[in-house]
Amino acid sequence: MPEPDLDTESLAHFGFTDAWVEQGVLTRPVLDALCARWADGTDVNLEHYRWSAFKQFLHANRTLTSTQFDCLWALGRSDSDQAMGRAMLFEVILRRDCPRALLQRAALSQDTALARKSQQVLVTRFAPTPER
Repeated sequence: MPEPDLDTESLAHFGFTDAWVEQGVLTRPVLDALCARWADGTDVNLEHYRWSAFKQFLHANRTLTSTQFDCLWALGRSDSDQAMGRAMLFEVILRRDCPRALLQRAALSQDTALARKSQQVLVTRFAPTPER
């Protein structure tokens, strides 16, 4: 359930689900800034506002728990804009702290490019080092 002080009309307008708020990705200050930006009228693409909230969360949280990674993955998979959701998934798997389990799940994705990139990241980060 969204925080009581977050305007449900604004949440719905931008396409934010309760999960965005429950996971702390969308906060009151971020929503206020997005509403102000919307009022400027320069960007009518609602997915750009969700992307902005997502990127601000990633920037503010240099280290994430595996639960947070799973939640971000779920947000990306369920986003109403498929291209933006896919971009979120790539951002998640490219983080240095992305858990192996999530990379392994992504490597089995039906999305060929996402699966391939996840496999590359797995090899790069988790390949055994040869003994000398």
